[in-house]
Amino acid sequence: MVVDQNKYVLSVDIGTTSLRCHIYDQDAKLKGKSQEPMLVEYPKPGYCEIKPDVLWNLFLSVCKGAIKDANLTFDKINCMGLSFLRNTFITWNRHTGAPLHNFIVWKDLRTTKLCKEWNKSITLRAFTTYNRLIHTVKRCNRTLSAAHFKLVPGTPVAGLLWLMQNHVEVREKMLEGNLMYGTVETWLIYKLTGKHVTEPSSAGVTGLFNLFEMNWDTTLLNILQIPSNCLPEIIDNDGNFGKVNSSLFGVEIPITGVIADQQSAMFGECCFEQGDMKLTLGTGSFLSVNAGSHFHQFLVQHILQLVGN
Repeated sequence: MVVDQNKYVLSVDIGTTSLRCHIYDQDAKLKGKSQEPMLVEYPKPGYCEIKPDVLWNLFLSVCKGAIKDANLTFDKINCMGLSFLRNTFITWNRHTGAPLHNFIVWKDLRTTKLCKEWNKSITLRAFTTYNRLIHTVKRCNRTLSAAHFKLVPGTPVAGLLWLMQNHVEVREKMLEGNLMYGTVETWLIYKLTGKHVTEPSSAGVTGLFNLFEMNWDTTLLNILQIPSNCLPEIIDNDGNFGKVNSSLFGVEIPITGVIADQQSAMFGECCFEQGDMKLTLGTGSFLSVNAGSHFHQFLVQHILQLVGN
């Protein structure tokens, strides 16, 4: 996108420790910034949550703070981009938009027991055994991935299953078809524009994504009994994420780029070639690898082995 001479780009990074907003001019020079600490709560041992109203107010605060720091007005903003922590999700009422619970953060461990039970269940064992046999015969990469599927604490798929068992309203709204699910960026975009969307780097770590079809995995959804109508539409990182409602900042602002934190960090460090790696040391430590455009069996086997252990 070509940025008008007198207009700027507003970017917001939503992290586990803080929220930061930066404003850049057409030469990518920093013109203004604002930062607020993220207020993470630990209501019970193993629980890690963020209150949705707190996150929303912090988001608005850093956007307004950066505008003030840059000595600009929102009508000078050409577009907005979002970067965010992954595996942190929430559900809300489709008709009212009201959250049904706090955000369950990626560090949350309440699903540990549930994951162990599901991984030992006949249903999941039958699914992985079937795909292992198919892979032995056909050597299909897709079945290799499915053969190693496990539920892991801290992932949205495990959190959704836990909520279905332990949260009456979530279960009722899901059965009625009135439940909406979203990770951080999905919920913020919904609040900003009314659109229910996500993008591949976030969908890819939910445990419900089919990387071969670049969409939600209908087989897993059926096995886990999660209705697809609660999930957001998956669009490209530079797709149409809608326009911010003018009632929030006085003008409509297009959201033109949305990507998860580790993938955005790789892009920022110019890891464009296959084999490029990026190590990020923050709230957690993450090593990301550009594996190229093809499925690499040896890499997937190694990663799955590490996850399994």
